[in-house]
Parts: sequence; C-alpha cells; structure tokens
Amino acid sequence: MDSASYEILHDPPKAHELPDRIELFCEFANSQKHDPRFIHPVVKGILLHFWLAYIHPFADGNGRTARALFYWYMLANDYWLFEYLPISYHLKKSRAQYEKAFLYAEQDGDDATYFIVYHLKAIERALRSLQDYLAKIAPI
Repeated sequence: MDSASYEILHDPPKAHELPDRIELFCEFANSQKHDPRFIHPVVKGILLHFWLAYIHPFADGNGRTARALFYWYMLANDYWLFEYLPISYHLKKSRAQYEKAFLYAEQDGDDATYFIVYHLKAIERALRSLQDYLAKIAPI
C-alpha cells in the first residue's frame, strides 16, 4: 500500500497458495551453505527479506518479520557486524524507495535486482552511520 495515498500497489498471492510458497521459502532459507547454486549470503538474506514481504503471509508485521529474517540470516552466517548496523532505520527512512523497489521488481518480471540494489545501498548507509558513530565516541 502506498504510504501517502493508501492505494494498494501489490496484491499478494492468494491464501490457498501460501502453504506451498512458505514451504519453498523455508527450503531456500535453510538450504546448505555449500549448495551448488552459490548465492552470496548478503544477497540471499536480501532475497529472503524480499520474498517474505512479497508473499505477504500475515495481516500485519510482514516488513518487520522480513527484516528480522534478514538479520537472522546474516548472523547465522557469521556476519556478526550486522547486529550493530541500523539497516532497518535506513530502510524505513527511505520508505518510498523501498516501495518502489518492490514495484519495479514486480513490473519487470519479478526481477529482484531492484530490491537487492536498494537494500545494498541501505547497508552502505548503515555502515557509514556506524563509522560516524564510532568516530564520535572513539576519535583517532
């Protein structure tokens, strides 16, 4: 839903499709690190965020759950620094771009590249925020 106009921008899959979609999602999330189809863990975490938000299985809290899954995946794959990155803050701060990234992906044959690029930029901003904070509390 567009946060300004309250216009519905995405119709999630039908409820009867959710069990199969959730099963595929879980298989993807839990696939082994040494799967022959290598996907960088950061990209895979972003795809998990995108996928859950896209299928929208809950009446409320899909975005929060998707962000939590992203963080879970990063920490589960030893990207410990992500625990300290304010990525959610930067995603929420650019809400319109977040929504557009989903729309562009859907309008371009479900190509999640738009969302991946958007999310990577949010990670970059979060890294800069952390660096700025550390420079303030422990100047060199």
